[in-house]
Amino acid sequence: MGNLYIIPDWFFGYTIILGLIFGIITLIVGVYALKIYKLSAQKASKNFGIGFIFISIAYFIQTILNLVLFSKLQIQKVISLSTFNMWGNIGIYLYMLFFLAGLITLVYVTLGVNNFRVYSLLFILLMGSLIITPFKLNIFHIFSSILFVYIIIHYLINYLRNKNYKNLIVFIAFIFLLLSNIQFIFSLKNGLYYVIGDILSFVAYLLILINLIIVARKK
Repeated sequence: MGNLYIIPDWFFGYTIILGLIFGIITLIVGVYALKIYKLSAQKASKNFGIGFIFISIAYFIQTILNLVLFSKLQIQKVISLSTFNMWGNIGIYLYMLFFLAGLITLVYVTLGVNNFRVYSLLFILLMGSLIITPFKLNIFHIFSSILFVYIIIHYLINYLRNKNYKNLIVFIAFIFLLLSNIQFIFSLKNGLYYVIGDILSFVAYLLILINLIIVARKK
């Protein structure tokens, strides 16, 4: 892999906590969407839930492996570069796999496509590109940004059509996720951008959680 994220030492513990929070929020959203699917049999709700569960798994994997690295540093004080790179690469590979699977699923839902071959083609093309490029994190964030743009356009169109503030909240949340994703590209060179990226992600998932609470209260 070309390189790893640069995370400031003082922020490493916080990024573990935030990753756990992101995982919990996306899991709640995913489970709630599946619950709606059971009640309404709407396939879109099912796929929406699956997409968020994939993203949740990505965050939990990242958090667990970051926690392993953090624990080793606290206990051993020194960790070999090869060990750090091994665990870091494992975590990032799995994170990218599940995060992209989640985003692709969400785009699949927002585009209203009902063809698994289209879904599998998109997944294979994106993952295949990641496998063959030496700059995996850069390409991952470029792909993610493109997918976020399509999701953002979907919620913007929905808001302009219906003027529904819930769509507006989700629209703003995904804008924050897009901006966060862009920050992570720069964090490959400067750790400050990683901090900014995590903060933007926190705002985004907080908005998504608020929207879920609003929706749940009206049920």
